[in-house]
Amino acid sequence: AWPEHIRMLPCAADRRAREEAFLSVVRARSDLPAATCSLPRCSLSERSLSARSPAAGKSAASRLSRDYVAVEGGVLHYWRKGEASAAPRLLLHDIGESAAALREEFDRAAADELLLAPDLPGHGNSQSFAAAEKNSVRGLARALRGLIEAGGWERVCIEARGESAAVAVALGRQMPAKVAAVTLRDPVDYRRLREEIDPRRELFACEPDGEGGHLLKTWYMLRDRQLFWPWYKKEPAFALGGQPRLDGAYLTRRLLAYWRAAEVVNPLRREILRYPLAEEARRLPARPRVELDRACPLFEVRKRSLQGCDYATVGGNDGRIHD
Repeated sequence: AWPEHIRMLPCAADRRAREEAFLSVVRARSDLPAATCSLPRCSLSERSLSARSPAAGKSAASRLSRDYVAVEGGVLHYWRKGEASAAPRLLLHDIGESAAALREEFDRAAADELLLAPDLPGHGNSQSFAAAEKNSVRGLARALRGLIEAGGWERVCIEARGESAAVAVALGRQMPAKVAAVTLRDPVDYRRLREEIDPRRELFACEPDGEGGHLLKTWYMLRDRQLFWPWYKKEPAFALGGQPRLDGAYLTRRLLAYWRAAEVVNPLRREILRYPLAEEARRLPARPRVELDRACPLFEVRKRSLQGCDYATVGGNDGRIHD
């Protein structure tokens, strides 16, 4: 039989609820010191950008390191590689992903360039900010602005993937003097496609359950977003072409990243569905470079959403992850 002080942890929908469930178990243990029940919110929040020490036998330029920085609203986790005096490349992962998905970019980076890849607030190892407005598109842009200002970089080149294009454009609008260039890879302007989708169904609504059914539903959703447009219309007439990534390891990694960010994904995507991406991008001081991957199943959808905009197409054998 289970000891009386052990009970099943509920699979809560957000991090704070899961933490409270854990603490409720800890508090029930009469044999633990009281100090155990007062866990810090983030013991890494005091670490600074200068808190890195080079790994033995590796130069700073070749070493991939990770760190945390306190910004307005919370703490950001980010990856860094290289040292350079020119504008660093700020890489933004897709919404519902994490910076870990960008490791291939670091592997291909030149030795003389500096790459930064933060986990967006609420994603990966970055905190979900307490105030709802700070988890918005403009709130995420302000958090990235804090990272840039803390690092003291005069200019940055932003490269965004998928739905994080809205965050990149918002950041470019907030600090035009510091943004040297903006590259949007495989963006989509959902606002221009509003006749094709039902926003309520486009947002994946799934509550956690103790038997793990929500994980299976999420796995299918991530798969179907590569097979159908819209993803919830699973009929031959709505099937996509291209080269979907359906291997188990890829989908499992996406699933784990999604549920780490589950608290903020739908509020962010709800805003992104209404965000006038093409219109806002035109207002940037420098025209952004837009790249669409032909091999991506959503290539035609993205091209249709950007009709009238300049974009470049790239081949499917460049080693990039296709979402």
